[in-house]
Amino acid sequence: MPTPGRRDRTADLVAALDDPAAPDASWLLLLEFQTQHDPEKPDVALEELANLRVNARWGPGRDRKYNVIAGFVYLTGACPERTLDMRTPNGQGLRNEALVWDVAGDNALTTVEAVASGAMSWGMLFWMPLIGRRR
Repeated sequence: MPTPGRRDRTADLVAALDDPAAPDASWLLLLEFQTQHDPEKPDVALEELANLRVNARWGPGRDRKYNVIAGFVYLTGACPERTLDMRTPNGQGLRNEALVWDVAGDNALTTVEAVASGAMSWGMLFWMPLIGRRR
């Protein structure tokens, strides 16, 4: 927990991802769980992503840089803006877009059916109390 007036600069979770079909690229997914929207989160996530990009390494000699991406998990509500766009009018500059999961926006019945069919992991059942009840 940050001290009053300070930003929380600790990621909630960082997951290492790899794809056997693309062994030359590894990813770090910076996960941030939100109970309500924090308008500073995209900026803070960008700082955390830059730190991971600069300092985290992978490979036999730990000499390869990870690709990095942020993931925002909204436990309630919806993410109003997933993109931090700081490009010039001609497109130069930085654009960072997070992966977003608005948990309550999912459909409970569809999720249960997907788990039953094997299309989704049974671990999705953990999220059921937060998933929407729409049919």
